[in-house]
Amino acid sequence: MKYLLTKRQLEIRYLFVECAMTAKQIAYELTIAVDTVNNHLKRIRALMGAVSGMDLANKYYNENYHLIKKDEPTPAPVLMVVHRKAKVVCVDFNSKIRKAA
Repeated sequence: MKYLLTKRQLEIRYLFVECAMTAKQIAYELTIAVDTVNNHLKRIRALMGAVSGMDLANKYYNENYHLIKKDEPTPAPVLMVVHRKAKVVCVDFNSKIRKAA
């Protein structure tokens, strides 16, 4: 199911779920107030019908489950957040490095 989220909400949802960042870390990366991030997260949870952050992550992964290749063995989940020159870099489950912001 696709949800009608704004570009900023998609960005915040990605940082929250994929990079396992807190609201304070997201606010620092996007140079916005922590209350703004919390308001975005509250709105995202309402739009997606999630009752908690964990439920939001479950709905996110269920939505993107079709992107996971079925014929490859599932690697052990490893998620790292590395700070480099005030930019956050996420290492996803397939060990691909991508810039978060």
